[in-house]
Amino acid sequence: MTRKSFLWLGLWLCCLTAGVKAQQLERISPGQEWPDNKGEHINAHGGGLLFDGGKYYWYGENRPARGFTTEVGVEVYSSTDLMNWTDEGVALAVSEEAGSPIERGCIMERPKVVRNPKTGKYVMLFHLELKGQGYAAARVGFAESDSPTGPFRFIRSLRPNAGVWPADFSRKDIREAKALKEEDYKEWWTPAWREAVTKGLLLARDVPGGQMSRDMTVFVDDDGKAYHIYSAEENLTLNLAELTDDYLDYTGKYVRIAPADRTRRPPSSSATAHTGSSRAAARDGHRTRHGCSRPNPCGDRGSSCPRPSWGRMRTSHSTRKAPIYLRWKERTTATYSWPTAGIHAA
Repeated sequence: MTRKSFLWLGLWLCCLTAGVKAQQLERISPGQEWPDNKGEHINAHGGGLLFDGGKYYWYGENRPARGFTTEVGVEVYSSTDLMNWTDEGVALAVSEEAGSPIERGCIMERPKVVRNPKTGKYVMLFHLELKGQGYAAARVGFAESDSPTGPFRFIRSLRPNAGVWPADFSRKDIREAKALKEEDYKEWWTPAWREAVTKGLLLARDVPGGQMSRDMTVFVDDDGKAYHIYSAEENLTLNLAELTDDYLDYTGKYVRIAPADRTRRPPSSSATAHTGSSRAAARDGHRTRHGCSRPNPCGDRGSSCPRPSWGRMRTSHSTRKAPIYLRWKERTTATYSWPTAGIHAA
C-alpha cells in the first residue's frame, strides 16, 4: 500500500468513526445494547436520574468485566431526550489511597444525585460496602460537587442515625425492643421471629452503631426537605430518614416502613421522583422482593421499577405498569427490554 493510499484509508476510517459517534438514535430496541454517543454500551448500573438545567443526568455503577467490586467509580451520562446519551465520564472516582472507604475494590452501588436549592451544590448518596468485607458494612456514602457531571468530592460514609431511635417509638417500645435477644430467635421467618423483628429485634441491635443502609433512593419534597429512603435490618425493613439542610447528614428524625416485610429496595429509582411507600406498593399488589415487584411475569428475574434487577429474563410479557426488564449477556453487558416493539423518538 502506498503512502498516499494509507493516508486516504486513515482519513476514511476517521470519518467513519466520527459518523458512528455522531449517529442519533431514533428508537430504543428491546433486548439490544444501548450505545452512548461513542457507540459504546452504556455502563451505569443501579442508576438514578436527575433533571437539571434542561438535561437529564443518568448516574450509575461503572461495572468491571468480572465481579461486582468497583474499580472505576460512578459514571454519569447526559441526555436531552432520554434516548441519546453522552458519556460525561466518571462523576465520583474510586480512591487509590489504601484504607479509604472508597478504595479501589470497594462496592459502590445505587448512586442518587440531587441539587440542593439552598447551597447550589449537587449531592450524591450511594450504598457503600468496604473493600474485602463483602456486604457486611452496609453503609451510605456522601459526596458533593459544584457541577452535575462532577467531579464529586467524597465526604464521608456512615451508618445512619447512630444512637437514635425512630421518631414514632415510645419509651415502652424502646424498652420492649431492648429486651429482645437474637439468640432467642435463631430460626427466621417464623411468626414469633417476624413479631420480634417488627417490635425492634434488629433495630435495637443496630442502634448503637447506626442502622444498616443498602439499596436506597433520595426524595426531595416541594419545601426543599430531603429524605433518604433505604433498606435496613438485613433488608427486612425500609427506613425513611430526614436529611440536614445541606443534605450531607441526618437530623435524627426517621421512621420504619413495613418492618419484617423484606422490602429490599425502595419502589422508585429516581433521585427526584416521588417515592411511594412499600405499604402503598403492597396495596397495589406489588411487593418488592429480591429487587423485583410482584406480581411479575419474570418472577425474581425482572423488575417493574425503572431500575432493573439483575438476572436473565425468562419471559418478555408486559404488565399493566409497562416494566423495563434487564437481560444479561455478559457481566457488564445488560440490555433493556421494553414490552413494546420499540420506543420511537417523538
